[in-house]
Amino acid sequence: MEKCGEVDDCISKSNANELAASLEEKVKNDLPFPGQVDFINGGPPCQGLSGMNRFNYSPWSTVQCEMILKFLFFADYFRPKYFLLENVRNFVSFNKGQTFRLTLASLLEMGYQVRFGILEAGAYGVSQSRKRAFIWAAAPEEILPEWPKPMHVFGVLELKINLSGNSHYAAVPGTATGAPFYAIIVRDTIGDLPAVGNGASKVNLKYENDPVS
Repeated sequence: MEKCGEVDDCISKSNANELAASLEEKVKNDLPFPGQVDFINGGPPCQGLSGMNRFNYSPWSTVQCEMILKFLFFADYFRPKYFLLENVRNFVSFNKGQTFRLTLASLLEMGYQVRFGILEAGAYGVSQSRKRAFIWAAAPEEILPEWPKPMHVFGVLELKINLSGNSHYAAVPGTATGAPFYAIIVRDTIGDLPAVGNGASKVNLKYENDPVS
């Protein structure tokens, strides 16, 4: 913001000011201006949102959750052509869905087209179940990307997001009953690794046959 002459509008802590002051001049000169960013992509810390966290409302978890606001600030300030946010599945239901709805409303207020959904990594060729919530956003003059089609069989039903009025939405169809390719299992990914026996001490082991994974 200093580079753009907006330092008076910047609210930061002393340690952030010190870090900014320590940046080399070349680094500062390479920083983009608003409107020069094509794509912002990231996943704000998920610890505070995860359903596995029994301390979602602890002070540290609260700080982690607030990082989503910082992420949205970068979108609002730089106005990229495209914006992609990824987080745990519980992101859509955490805090009764208010955090999720606030994120969508903020992007819409900025003028972005928005698409959201929950995708299962196993349906895209990963040998584990890993459900993640995504939010795509595109500037008005850009084409909002579609979600990639799940191509692998995976034993998970449609990943639905509950909407108002007892309705729900699934970004992509489930593949539990069929898909073009079979499910990828752990054996497919690491089954050709050399066996490690009890008492093994070698740091490196050679493949017994040509690697296939």
